[in-house]
Amino acid sequence: MTEENLDEYLFMEAFKLAKDNKDLWWQVRALQELGWKTEIKDLVLENEEEIESSGNVLLAEQLAKAQGDYDKAIDLRKDFVRNLRTIGGGILQVPFSEKSNDHKSDSNSDENDVGDT
Repeated sequence: MTEENLDEYLFMEAFKLAKDNKDLWWQVRALQELGWKTEIKDLVLENEEEIESSGNVLLAEQLAKAQGDYDKAIDLRKDFVRNLRTIGGGILQVPFSEKSNDHKSDSNSDENDVGDT
């Protein structure tokens, strides 16, 4: 392994760990960092029922994009942003439902989403 592909290796390992832990959000995040849009689409479509019952708006956004429902994806993102709260010192409180295992969002996820908006 070279320094060039270290980040790819680490994200692949992160994906494997998230998969072993059955953590869908972190599987999606690792795939986003790898730029694997087809794999994200397949993953969220395979887990549609779990996503819909999770209350995780960002996963629901990914699902809407994978289904080609870009208007819904945009509405979900708008709702997410409207519910962000500034705690202070530039720190944001991220809104997730109690069912979402209290995962934190990476504010950089826009550039790694499935499909174009």
